[in-house]
Amino acid sequence: MQGLQWPGLFHILASRPRKIKSLRITDIGPSIKLLNATGRRFHDFANSLGLPFEFIPLEGKIDKICSYLKNISSDLNNLHNNINNLNK
Repeated sequence: MQGLQWPGLFHILASRPRKIKSLRITDIGPSIKLLNATGRRFHDFANSLGLPFEFIPLEGKIDKICSYLKNISSDLNNLHNNINNLNK
């Protein structure tokens, strides 16, 4: 199961007095089916907390996706979690 590291962040963001405008998570992996299932779980959880949420699944390996990551808007706050690729 992917995405187990994010529920704590969702709870923190939902409990802040100043509500966020949006939360977007981009997930990279080898299976679009698995990515979409993770995105549905995130979406359902975010909705239960009243968080505006967007999920972007990217099928492939991290080195193939780097061009996408370089084009993320500098106006956004970005948090990168790449724990699954540390030993590769």
